[in-house]
Amino acid sequence: MSLASRNQANNFKNSLIVFVGGMSYGAVGSIVKLSLEAGFTNFQVMFSQVFFGWLIFLAIAFLRVLFRGHRIKVTKTQVLKLIACGLVNGSTGLFYTLSLGRLPASVAITMLFQFTWIGIVIQAIYTKKMPSIWSVLAGIIIFGGTIFASGIYNLNPESLDALGIIYGLLAAISCALFMFLSGTVETEVDALDRGLLFLTGAALLGFIFCPSYFTSGALQAGIWKYGLLLGPLSSVIPVFFFSVATPYLPSGLSTIMASSELPMSIMCAMIILGEHVEPLRLIGVGIILFGVVVAQIKNIRYSS
Repeated sequence: MSLASRNQANNFKNSLIVFVGGMSYGAVGSIVKLSLEAGFTNFQVMFSQVFFGWLIFLAIAFLRVLFRGHRIKVTKTQVLKLIACGLVNGSTGLFYTLSLGRLPASVAITMLFQFTWIGIVIQAIYTKKMPSIWSVLAGIIIFGGTIFASGIYNLNPESLDALGIIYGLLAAISCALFMFLSGTVETEVDALDRGLLFLTGAALLGFIFCPSYFTSGALQAGIWKYGLLLGPLSSVIPVFFFSVATPYLPSGLSTIMASSELPMSIMCAMIILGEHVEPLRLIGVGIILFGVVVAQIKNIRYSS
């Protein structure tokens, strides 16, 4: 196999890793709904996601030091940069939570999913190159699929809250920006160490907006049960998988592959929450997955 072919094959494998990371995050919405129905606030749930994820990363880091003698080799500058990236990651959950408080879930997730084309724009600005035709086409297809899959077409535009839409778009921008930063900032640092520092930044931001988390009685009331699920699904798996794979992919392609989040969220809503999903939304899921395939046309034939 030629060097070009090997590179394409590696692109495909790394794209699959990002795809799985997006799927993991897609399961979060249903668990968040269950935790909110249990009486916990949006900010308590948001902080639980990053806090329990941070605890898991911390435990893994401790075990690596204890049993493998692993040394975390990072400079103060690297620590600050990676924590700053974590603040960007945490802001996605923050803005998405604020958006959900003002908009129907279908509209909020549609706003969030603008990160697919925003990621392509960020890549073009950074590289000063036009994105490939396949990336642009995939972004357009995924955007169209999102309209159907989210069910936003059923809503009255007059009922939409303008500030909620702004929050949703800010969530999309921060999500795309984190995908870009996770693929470009201090990529020589070990993936698990990067993940720990990313989550440190996100947890700091979460604590700023929910300073009463430990004194509110939420832990005693059982939010830890949801945190143990949300931590791995929303923080550990996506952050680690993105840390591993995004440094080897264009940021536009990374955001396209992460669009697996929406199909997974719809499947979980059907299975976990028992929600009825009309056929047109399922067609939208199919369109999104087709868009992902389009983005991988160059790489699929070299994956074997």
